[in-house]
Amino acid sequence: MFLIAFIAGISIPLPISYLLLTFTFGGILNPALVGVSAGVGAGIGGTLVYLLGRGGRRLFPGLRRYSVDEVASNKLANKFVDWAHKRGSVVVFIMSAMLNPVFAPMAIAMGALRFRLLKFFLMCVAGNIVKAMVIAYAGYLGVGSLLRFLG
Repeated sequence: MFLIAFIAGISIPLPISYLLLTFTFGGILNPALVGVSAGVGAGIGGTLVYLLGRGGRRLFPGLRRYSVDEVASNKLANKFVDWAHKRGSVVVFIMSAMLNPVFAPMAIAMGALRFRLLKFFLMCVAGNIVKAMVIAYAGYLGVGSLLRFLG
């Protein structure tokens, strides 16, 4: 479960939905262990996406760096930069705990903004554990009840 969630957490080169497996294994195995292992794996994978944003400029040396003042003309970008500086940990936790397709762009942006790696890692793992635990226990309650009903 950890390896599958880790690969899915990277999500840029190979988008795999580990949540279906988390749901299924949560109904068959211990849901707490399934949720924690899936959450940690996805959190580490998400941190690698963050590192892509943090070190990505080295891959493209021709790109020029934009300052916060240059980005200020775009209101949405300005709001995101402001959120990242003031409440970055909360943003990372909520985005990690939600089922959404915009986690990878957010992680890359947080890396490009030089958000602290340790904070990102801890909040990303915590959010993914919460998400995976909810799904694993949903599988435990759903699949377990179905299997008991079928005998």
